[in-house]
Amino acid sequence: MQDFKVGKLFGVDIYLNFWLLIFLGCVFIFQGIGNFLLFSLAFLCVLLHEFGHIFAAKHYNISCKKVLLTPIGGLAMLNYVESAKNYKPFRDFVIAVCGPLVNLGLCIIAIIGEVIYKSSTGQNFANTHDFFYYLFFLNALLLIFNLIPAYPMDGGRIYKSILSIFFDYQKSGRIAGLTGMILGTLMAGFFLFKLALMGMLIGCFITFLAYVEYQSNKVHVK
Repeated sequence: MQDFKVGKLFGVDIYLNFWLLIFLGCVFIFQGIGNFLLFSLAFLCVLLHEFGHIFAAKHYNISCKKVLLTPIGGLAMLNYVESAKNYKPFRDFVIAVCGPLVNLGLCIIAIIGEVIYKSSTGQNFANTHDFFYYLFFLNALLLIFNLIPAYPMDGGRIYKSILSIFFDYQKSGRIAGLTGMILGTLMAGFFLFKLALMGMLIGCFITFLAYVEYQSNKVHVK
């Protein structure tokens, strides 16, 4: 299905996946404007997360022309193909960690905003109609989820960069891929048990990409 360009920021084209538009449309129709705005805020946080990766990559002269938002997350399409020859663990660590750091920063902003808001209104942080409550909750969730050490998520890339200190590129990729397959399968199984289709699909997607990473390094393991 076609992706739709919705804007450009810092020279990077922003695209929405067709199925994301369908998803948001269904939320608006069947769950109302409140949930629509909540999910829109979530994907805005995902977009900011991706720009954390983009700015870190630009520091290392790696460009990005496009960001794609999908129902299962965001993808910054960096002009960089990872290989054993060009892999630099510290650089990959920095690029990977800067996405979650954006979510951590937004959590801190939410807490500061809540303190100011509470001092002026007297309402508590647990007020579920509070914008700062949602901002904190969404970014805390994104922070924790993205730090799960399942390749190719940010946590998996951080994990692989740390493994590269002790092992060669291929063995690090193999271990990271195997870990990602295990965690992705567990995630898919958990959400299948909970009858949560979206979570199950994300788990399956992580398992597949981790398998690709595992297989791509299998032949070269010593």
